[in-house]
Amino acid sequence: MKLHFTSSYHSEGNSQTEHTNQTLEQYLQVYCNYQQVNWAELLLLAEFSFNNVPNATTSVSPFFTNKGYHLNITVYPGQKVFVKAKYFHTICPSKKLSEKYLGPYEIIAQPGSHSFTLQLPDSMCDVHSVFSVSMLELSTPNPFPTCSALPPASVVIDGEPEFEIAHIVNSKIDWCQACKLLYKVIWLGYKDTEDKSSWLPASKLEHAPKLVADFHAAYPHKLGPLSSL
Repeated sequence: MKLHFTSSYHSEGNSQTEHTNQTLEQYLQVYCNYQQVNWAELLLLAEFSFNNVPNATTSVSPFFTNKGYHLNITVYPGQKVFVKAKYFHTICPSKKLSEKYLGPYEIIAQPGSHSFTLQLPDSMCDVHSVFSVSMLELSTPNPFPTCSALPPASVVIDGEPEFEIAHIVNSKIDWCQACKLLYKVIWLGYKDTEDKSSWLPASKLEHAPKLVADFHAAYPHKLGPLSSL
């Protein structure tokens, strides 16, 4: 057996090692502190992350290749997770440009070893709330929770509390409603919350005629306005 020395920055000599080093360097670049003195402490986590990611060629992780099973991160009731939107119907024009994950939603039960029950919003009442663990992604807590801006308070119009609408994004007809025409509105200041959007009947938008007009001017093929139905 002969030792074969390779030169730096010459991937032809030992491309697998060179690519592995590049991947580990990218990890360290993200997580190293300003003085870059903690890189040695991060090597174990970097190695774990690298070994637990499926390889593009083999489609399995190095860990699975050696051990015969995947080392999955444990999820349990009480945690919040995102759900892959791959199998959900979207009303957006292109699914490729739509959100890849929905949520986050809280896990409220574990009916099986690989399935979890989620607390879904009322707008998803038609969706079965039990999901396979393969459909879930852990939600990362906000590292700066105290820096988040609080949602704006309601304003009182004609004696009733109302919230400001940022813009309208869609419309539809629901024959089960007293007012058949519904608009999907995005609430101002609620972008990163579970209450960021709602479906409202057109009769509730009497105080926002400009938003309705702007929506139909931008999307003339959409249903509405109410006067045209």
